Amino acid sequence: RSRRQRQMCIRDSIEIASRAYMKKKQSKRLLYISSIAAAILISVSVLLFPKEQSLDELYSEYADWDQLTSYVEQSDTHNEFAKGEVLYNTKKNIEAIQFFETYRKDKTNTLYAASLVYLGASYFANNNDVKAIEIYDVLINSDSYDSSKGHWYKLLIYLKQKDTEQIKKTLEIILSHPNYYKHQLAVEIDKEL
Repeated sequence: RSRRQRQMCIRDSIEIASRAYMKKKQSKRLLYISSIAAAILISVSVLLFPKEQSLDELYSEYADWDQLTSYVEQSDTHNEFAKGEVLYNTKKNIEAIQFFETYRKDKTNTLYAASLVYLGASYFANNNDVKAIEIYDVLINSDSYDSSKGHWYKLLIYLKQKDTEQIKKTLEIILSHPNYYKHQLAVEIDKEL
């Protein structure tokens, strides 16, 4: 080969290698940009749309339906209210609803607010979320010392329903009143959302 042919061959080889290098560099750049875009999309979606799994986890962590306050002394087995608590605790929801509905009629009863808590929980356990929320609204609007419990139990229902709009509204109410029932737990939930 002549010197000129060798130079052209070398130049062609350099050009081919250069194109291959540029193609590889562009491919790496595209991969880098795609990775950044994916990371941004994931971050935005996590912030804007809470994972259903995380709402399920929050509900599981904070739901305390089996630990409703008992207003009956253990030794007082003949107490009428104790019958309702037993119905609720043994998952006899329809009977518990019927029982606590009778207490709902007497607003002067000292266990009126407690009966609303159990009544709402019984409706919820019986898969009637709408009626449970209605009962907790009655509790919230009562002049009872325990009226703020209604907000907490509505929050639990909204967590179970994965209703992010109502979760935020209800959390806002609880967080704006430091003396509300389970306020500190609401603070923790708000941080986790």
